[in-house]
Amino acid sequence: MVQLVLTSNDGRTEQETAAPSKQDVESRIAGLDGIERDLVILYRNDSHFAVGGSASGRLVASCTFDNQELGQLTSGGDPDAEITVIAGRQAGDYPAKQVVGFAEVLTAVDAFVEDGSLAVKVSWKRS
Repeated sequence: MVQLVLTSNDGRTEQETAAPSKQDVESRIAGLDGIERDLVILYRNDSHFAVGGSASGRLVASCTFDNQELGQLTSGGDPDAEITVIAGRQAGDYPAKQVVGFAEVLTAVDAFVEDGSLAVKVSWKRS
């Protein structure tokens, strides 16, 4: 049985939704502002998909199926440049290539919600 749980922060309070709809997930990600609301995590059995940052511009997203190998969503950004993104209440400098837009994140998270996979329509770096 697949169990889907959505968690996010809203200001200082963590919110959790069991069996979220696709619209629930998209709404939480759209609400990321990179200040008070800066992290959404979607759990699917032993896997999880995390999105941090601001939906209006700078997002980072990753997925793991075993807590050992990580899939990092990537963009066409400059691999030598760094961009600061706030995720999980911490500012971090990420390679510009790992900072993605809202549309790419939605494509990726939709596949994870649908069948627990990494979306093939976007680019991933595995580590």
